[in-house]
Amino acid sequence: MDTSIRARSKEGLEIGVDVTVQYRILGDQAPRLHQEVGPGYLETLIVPQVRSKVRDAVGQYGAAELISTQRTALETSVIQDLEEVLRRYHIELVSVLLREIRIPEAVAKVIEEKQTAEQQVQIEINRRKQAEIAAERRVIEAKGERDAAILRAEGEAKAIELRGRALKGAPEVVQLTFA
Repeated sequence: MDTSIRARSKEGLEIGVDVTVQYRILGDQAPRLHQEVGPGYLETLIVPQVRSKVRDAVGQYGAAELISTQRTALETSVIQDLEEVLRRYHIELVSVLLREIRIPEAVAKVIEEKQTAEQQVQIEINRRKQAEIAAERRVIEAKGERDAAILRAEGEAKAIELRGRALKGAPEVVQLTFA
C-alpha cells in the first residue's frame, strides 16, 4: 500500500510524507478479518490507521528533526503503533517505508542557511585556534632564541673573563698576542 500523507510537525508546519506499508493477512485468520472488518479492510482499516499513526508520529518532531536526525525514530514509532493495531485484526505488518519527507521550501531554506552559518562559525573557530597555535609556536621559538643568545653571551663573557685572568697572570702573553 502506497500513500501520501500531509501532517503537522511539532511546530505546526505542514509536512508531506510518502509512505509504503507492506503487510500480510494471517492466512488462517482471513475469514475472521472479513467478518470483523469486511472485504474493504484496506480502505476501512489499513489506510486510515496508517494516516493516523503517521500524523501522530510526525507531530512529535520538529521539521528540522524529521529531515535529519529523527527520521529513523519516526519510522520506528509508526511501525510500533501500526503493529499493535493491525495485530488485533489478524494482519501482520511486514514493513513501513518512509519514501520521502517533505518540509515547506521556506523552512528548508532557513534550515540550510542555519547549517551553513554554523559551519562558517566552526571554520572561523578553527582558524582562530590555528592562529593561536601559530602564535604560541612563535613565542616558544622566540624564547628559545632568547635563551640561546643568553647562553652564548654568558659563554663569551666567561671566555673573556678566563682570558683576562690568564693575561693578568702572564703579562708576557699580551706582548706575544699583539706582536
